[in-house]
Amino acid sequence: MHADDATAKSLRHLIRILVFTGDEALMHQVVENLQDKGYAEIIQARDPDELGTTLRLSSVDLLISVSRADHVFIGHFVRDLRHGLLECHPFPIVMMLLPSAEVSHVREVIDAGVDDLLVTPLHGDTLTQRLNQFLVDRRPFTVTHDYIGPNRRLVPRPGTKDAPLVRVPNPVRARAFGQDDNTLQQSLHEAALGLSRIKIRSDGVQVGWLLENLSSALAEPERDPVTVSDYVSRIAFAANEISRRAGDRSSAMVKEQARRVVDSTRAIVFTQELVAEAHIKALVANAQKLTDLIDTKF
Repeated sequence: MHADDATAKSLRHLIRILVFTGDEALMHQVVENLQDKGYAEIIQARDPDELGTTLRLSSVDLLISVSRADHVFIGHFVRDLRHGLLECHPFPIVMMLLPSAEVSHVREVIDAGVDDLLVTPLHGDTLTQRLNQFLVDRRPFTVTHDYIGPNRRLVPRPGTKDAPLVRVPNPVRARAFGQDDNTLQQSLHEAALGLSRIKIRSDGVQVGWLLENLSSALAEPERDPVTVSDYVSRIAFAANEISRRAGDRSSAMVKEQARRVVDSTRAIVFTQELVAEAHIKALVANAQKLTDLIDTKF
């Protein structure tokens, strides 16, 4: 079925769209372009705060936003969205409007987890033509310890294994082709739970990798407390993520063990020359048990 199928055209008005541009003229252009193509349910956010609030409180199918406004990088909202830190599903289609194709900013936007990006000024029907692709399909997601979003890597980086690809719901297509709201919301909820389990596995791998590097750093004749502190902090961050996501009854043991790891990191006191050995041993033991539990439960 193609994007221009009559059914899609007739139901585009049901797609829930949130638009933020930070510029009145650009907002008018985007909204007018969408309305001309039959999109009707459009929320216009006036500032970054309203954008964040709307994302948290509304079940949005599509977000169209500039990448930066009022000195705020909107990609932070997208990253929080993808990582489940907002009170909504993590699967809206996200199209981001950039002021230029400056390489570092493009990379920053892509790393946030957007589905598509366009450079302004917009010309003609460019926006809605690009939107048409999502009436057909969307890219599968890649899930790593620090990225959740559309897969953009054609081959794995040298020396690494490819991250798992995850088919995720496409609320734009689902809404356009008549999927009822209850069914769509259920599929979004189930997919979010599945994504969390994959993320827990990824974070477990990250803890194991950090643990190996911490052990190597501790084995050095002259320990570098800054290096050791960095590994400990990163283990704490990953364990916190695991604890946050391990919410159901079946993963209660993983959640509790992740908390023990975090507590172990808090107990470590660094000086210029000394790392408390007992606390380090406790951290290593707890972190190893956590990775073993994740291997068993997930």
